[in-house]
Amino acid sequence: MQLKIKNILSVIVLMLFFVPAKAQFVVDSTAIDSIVQLKEKEPIEANFLFSYYEQDGTKSPVTGGIGNEELKDMVGKVSLNIPINDTIKFSFLAGIDIYSSASTDNINNEYGLYTETSASAKDKRTYGNLGVEIKNDKRRLKYGGGIGVSNEYDVTSFNYNAFISKLSKNRNTLYYLKAGAYHDFWQLIYPSELRWLDENDALLTESTRNTFNGTFTLTQDLNARMKASISLETVYQQGLLSTPFHRVYFNDANTHDIERLPNSKLKIPIGLYYNVYLNKYLVLKLFYRYYYDDFDVKAHTTSIELPIRPTQSFAFIPFYRYHTQTAAKYFQPFGHHSINEEYYTSDFDLGNIATNRVGLELRYSPFVKLGKITKKKNLTLKKIALRGSKYFRTRESELILKSYIIALELSFRFD
Repeated sequence: MQLKIKNILSVIVLMLFFVPAKAQFVVDSTAIDSIVQLKEKEPIEANFLFSYYEQDGTKSPVTGGIGNEELKDMVGKVSLNIPINDTIKFSFLAGIDIYSSASTDNINNEYGLYTETSASAKDKRTYGNLGVEIKNDKRRLKYGGGIGVSNEYDVTSFNYNAFISKLSKNRNTLYYLKAGAYHDFWQLIYPSELRWLDENDALLTESTRNTFNGTFTLTQDLNARMKASISLETVYQQGLLSTPFHRVYFNDANTHDIERLPNSKLKIPIGLYYNVYLNKYLVLKLFYRYYYDDFDVKAHTTSIELPIRPTQSFAFIPFYRYHTQTAAKYFQPFGHHSINEEYYTSDFDLGNIATNRVGLELRYSPFVKLGKITKKKNLTLKKIALRGSKYFRTRESELILKSYIIALELSFRFD
């Protein structure tokens, strides 16, 4: 999307692209990036993303909170923004994740707890989204919505969303409201030794999960150099919230079961952004999020980006992100749960953990014309971005997981 404005407008969309597929609760950045209404028809734009992610850890929930967490994930993604006229724009996104995981090898191998395992055969997730955006310059409105679908070996998901934004008369305040729903259909897979059926606990073979979320964002230009934003979100989930192939081992030393969690959950993240244009070479971006859910997880996340632009077309962007959270009331590590508990998990995603992510992005925006594709349309290279980061997860000063990701984004426009 090409925005013709007087001042430099920093873009944070790449941060969303490089979060692994299972990350949650990223505050929507659309409101921050659309503070200025477009005055003319946009060009068609195409973006291509390629990334490689690898992790290794020692707390796999498949084997009860201990064991190999080796994972490799390769991502290919393409997105298109296609303006029909000065008012209507369509968007399209399609992608594929190809991944392998040592921990899922142990679904059928309880004793993988004690033996070295190899990564499983490659699985894949495919997904696609369609969206439409309509703008009304006279009323300073934008509104639209979208639908999407994704599929992998044990779950098929459908999602829907709608949004509306309103720009103030003086064009320095934006109000943004978005609502969405996700419907997941699960084929339930259990650890091999726990695939029993009896009169007290008949295991299901299929289940569903519904997620509903709403977000309100207020973005304010404080002055020519400063911008701030606050985002309030509510997420409600109902249905299958546990993972049936996650094991839980009890403190009696000889009993274990599948993970069991309540069938509803309420999440409330609150995000704050603050961007400062220091000079023509330097921008400071700060972010803070508070998160709470009724599993009693409370989390704080902070991040800082420092885009440095030595020339008009080149930027390098160091960034750092820190996250800390309390444990869910249903979490205990391996061998600590009581057999009398109703709900239990040993998944460290719900544990008391702290994480650090540090990285660097190199961005080149040459706007080089590559040639004509029709008599009236030129193909232009808009941007090349290379981003890499390293991630560490700790619990009580113990390093329990580390990962890295590297991603390449190419952006083109047709005008």
